[in-house]
Amino acid sequence: MKARVLVCEDDRVARELLVEILQRDGHTVDAVASGDEALARAGERSYELVISDVRLGDGSGLDVLREIKREHAEAIVIMITGNVQIDNTWDQVRQILSRPQRNFAKTDCIQKY
Repeated sequence: MKARVLVCEDDRVARELLVEILQRDGHTVDAVASGDEALARAGERSYELVISDVRLGDGSGLDVLREIKREHAEAIVIMITGNVQIDNTWDQVRQILSRPQRNFAKTDCIQKY
């Protein structure tokens, strides 16, 4: 199954690399450089998969995760980071994902896509 994917990454090189890999695998990809752009795109259409940097130039990827899961509970969100000092981040991700979500099932996205 090919997916509609949203990539939110403020580093241009990393963003372009992700887009190239995903498109090569046949996915439809929209790419943005900021959290605000990601939320605007997610407001216009739904995505099966969202890949977002944890730390964005205009805020936190966790805010993107929280808002997208609120509006599109079925979307799979993958958080990426180049920063290895993210001790508190995983606790925040667990809190966001452990809240009841409508139609949300924990899915192995690698197996699905």
